[in-house]
Amino acid sequence: MIVKYLVENNHYEEGSNSDYNKIYAIDEVRLFRFLHDTQYEKLAELRIEDNEIEKKKFLDRLSKKISDDGVINIIRKGMKYKNKTVDSIWSDRVRVIKRLKRAMIKISLVLQGSFDIAMIMAVWLLMFVFF
Repeated sequence: MIVKYLVENNHYEEGSNSDYNKIYAIDEVRLFRFLHDTQYEKLAELRIEDNEIEKKKFLDRLSKKISDDGVINIIRKGMKYKNKTVDSIWSDRVRVIKRLKRAMIKISLVLQGSFDIAMIMAVWLLMFVFF
């Protein structure tokens, strides 16, 4: 009854016991869906989903990092795996916020100068392409 309410009214997703990996104590289906949706290029380069051996290596590393550094640290900073940093939701948000702050500083500097509207629009365009 509670699950039904949360799914129907609060847009929760009902999971399945088979999604949960008891060895690593993690919802493996949602973890890999998140990584696939947010960092597909990194996931492909790291070849984590190519076979069960690679997936096990990744989950072993994640488990060790959580054990050594704690969940909060992984959420805040992400996790280094092979030659890439696998981001968490929080670390990705922090990166986006920093980019937006840099963009706002640049826009305010442009607005303080004596530039016309075409120049301001060009700066906006460049910011969204390169940042």
